[in-house]
This record gives sequence, C-alpha cells and structure tokens, in this order.
Amino acid sequence: MFTLATEIWHPKNSETRNESSKIKIECRIAWVVDKTRSYFHDKLEMSRQGLSKLRLLDVGSCYNPFKNHQDGDIFEVVALDLCPASGFEDEIYRCDFLDLKVSSESAQNEASLSQVLQHSSVNPVYGCKEIESLPGSSFDVVVFSFFLEYLPDPKQRMKSCEKAWQLLKPGGLLFILRPDSNRVTPWGNIVYIKKLTLGLNLLGFRRKFYEKLTHLWCIGCVKMTEEETLQYKSSPKFMKDSSKVDYDEAFELFRISQDVKTELRNLNSKDLQQATPLSAIPELFEQLPCNEDEN
Repeated sequence: MFTLATEIWHPKNSETRNESSKIKIECRIAWVVDKTRSYFHDKLEMSRQGLSKLRLLDVGSCYNPFKNHQDGDIFEVVALDLCPASGFEDEIYRCDFLDLKVSSESAQNEASLSQVLQHSSVNPVYGCKEIESLPGSSFDVVVFSFFLEYLPDPKQRMKSCEKAWQLLKPGGLLFILRPDSNRVTPWGNIVYIKKLTLGLNLLGFRRKFYEKLTHLWCIGCVKMTEEETLQYKSSPKFMKDSSKVDYDEAFELFRISQDVKTELRNLNSKDLQQATPLSAIPELFEQLPCNEDEN
C-alpha cells in the first residue's frame, strides 16, 4: 500500500492546476488541509496564539501523510492502521477500527486521549504501539482516505461512520475520500455518492464539502448534535431527498460499486436475463436526491 500510495497515486495527484485563473487542488491531502483551514479559520487563528492544534484522526493511515505534509503543522495527528507501513511503526498506532471501543463522552476527553496514547503498549510482532479504545468527542477531524473501500460489507462501512461520529467533537469534520469507479458499473459513481450522503445524514452528519478531483471523490461532513440531527431529518430537503431513494435498511445506503460488481459476478444466466436492462438505467436517476452541493 505504501508503494501504491507514494509511487503511483501521489505523483498523479499531487500537482495544482491553473484553470481559468483559479488554482485547483488535486492532492487529496492538500484538499483536506485546505477545507479544514477554511472551516476552522477562527480556531486556527487562536492556535497561532499558543493554543492547541486541531486533533486529526487518520484511519487507515498507512504512512501518516498528514504529519509529513508541508501544511500539516495545523494538526496533532493520531494515525491508525491495521498494518502500518514498514519504517513508520513509530508514527502509527496499530488498530482494528471496527473493533475499536469508544468510551463515553466526558469533560476530560482531552486529558483522556493523552493518557490513552501515553499508556499504549507495543505489539512485539508488529513493533508498533496498539490502541484498543479512544475517548468519544475528542477529535476535530476524522479522515477516511480510501478506507471504506477495503471493508467488504456495507454494515461495516456504516459502523465505521457511526464510530467517527462518536469520536468527533460537535461541529467536527469527517472527510471521506473515495476512488472514482465509473468503469465498474454503467451508471458510474454518482449514485453511490448520493446514497452515501443520505446515509451520513441519518447518522448525524451534514455535508459541507463535495468536490471531484482527478480519479477520486472528496466529501466533507459536519457532525451535528442529536438535536440538530432531529431537526435536519424533519427539514423539507431531507424529506425530499429520502423519498427519492429506495432502501429497506440504512446500511444499504453504504453500498459501493464493488458490491455491485461482486453481485453481478454471482448472478447466473437466468438472473442476468431478469436484471435491469441498460435502457432502464436513466429512470433510476429519477429516484435520486437532487445533485446540489450543500454549503
């Protein structure tokens, strides 16, 4: 994964392009940093006066790119990975995020997090420290960069997003970076972005940022309080969007293109004859929420 990220992915997506006199960020890490700066502007101004940095949890970090990014000095990074890249054992905590326990919220979460990190034990096999639990509401930013795609089941993806909500402070940001998968299904990736947005709404997130970069989709969501979530679910926009999406269980909204690809492989010839014809695909779009970005 380290080689894939640093030798193949990064060189193709690290430049900025000048289009119509505007600088377009293509690097996924720079995009997160840029959106974080714009959202937490006042907080970052206070940090220059000697106050604490923004706490960022990088899930599936691999090689801790935020710590080593030129503009990553605004963060206090906690990087997690089930299998950290070789040579980065001192920077990354080994953790199975699905099994991570999130403690109840308390006023001492800042101190609790420091204690957890200080008392984490070293795994003798992997040579890095391990984390089995983290205090809730202790992070300003949580990042899933090409993380959800490695989970084989939509229930696991939903569980991960629920856990991110628990770990974030109210008003904190969850960033989900996903590869573009237009070649996997006839209708491309936009369907899954729409459904994912609705699924995140149900969990208590409101989409703030949404942008298509080269080969990937970038989503930034704000954690709402439980009261704000209830109000949002009763809003005309949410009611309109949810009425256009057909699903029986909330976890179905966290399906991704690879799920469909697997299902298609498992279909026998009789099932294929009964599958939705390509000519009917445009009608499916009428059931989707509107394609307007939230600001």
